[in-house]
Amino acid sequence: MVPLAVQAAPKVVTIAFGESMPPYVIQESNSGLEMDIVRAALKAQGYDLTPVYYSQARLRLGLRSSRVDGIATVNDVPGNLSDIYIRYEDVAITLAERHLLLRSIDDLAHYRVLGFPQAAHYLGKRYYAMAQRNPNYSEPPNQLDQNRLLYHNAADVVVADRRIYHWMDRQLQQVYNERPRPVEEHALFMRVPYRVVFRSATVRDAFNSLAHHTEKRPVRPNPEPLPVMPSHSAVTIRPTPALPSI
Repeated sequence: MVPLAVQAAPKVVTIAFGESMPPYVIQESNSGLEMDIVRAALKAQGYDLTPVYYSQARLRLGLRSSRVDGIATVNDVPGNLSDIYIRYEDVAITLAERHLLLRSIDDLAHYRVLGFPQAAHYLGKRYYAMAQRNPNYSEPPNQLDQNRLLYHNAADVVVADRRIYHWMDRQLQQVYNERPRPVEEHALFMRVPYRVVFRSATVRDAFNSLAHHTEKRPVRPNPEPLPVMPSHSAVTIRPTPALPSI
């Protein structure tokens, strides 16, 4: 009697993602635009994805944990970096009624600016310099607070990925029963490409064999190299302004 062939179980790959960044990463359902790309690319090569979640401040250090096989949403971490698999589209967002004119990153130095977590690391030298010299710059850990503070006139400019910002508008209505206000988007930044850094070059190569098909646009570098910053802090983070009493 010929024994039946036993199909090998998929290998499990544990990837660290930033804590919920919908619609890219939705922690509650282990899903999202970005996670679905990573999961599909690994599954096609016989790997099952197990996601774990870290704060943005800790995410880049994820491979220090022996249980993590890779880190998503990075672009300059040493190691076995994958091909680009997704790009975020960061914009400066202001209230439409104010008609603010923003021509460059340097213009942000004159306003109360709320960046997304670790924005000063990801958006290049000029942005980093602006964040350091602007006493009214901060990075609230909860991106929903960016929307609320802008709408309550406690901030002048929000810097965020446009998809994340508009997703947070939906949450604003569901969680706080507050209505978004009309905004204007200022395209001050190039779209930022992201990769996965893997512990194993073998898994990286397997991921690349499919992931590169998800990134159809030509690779464009950042407009300037990322600044070299101390590992313990991307920027001097000032307290986020409190929401006014309503």
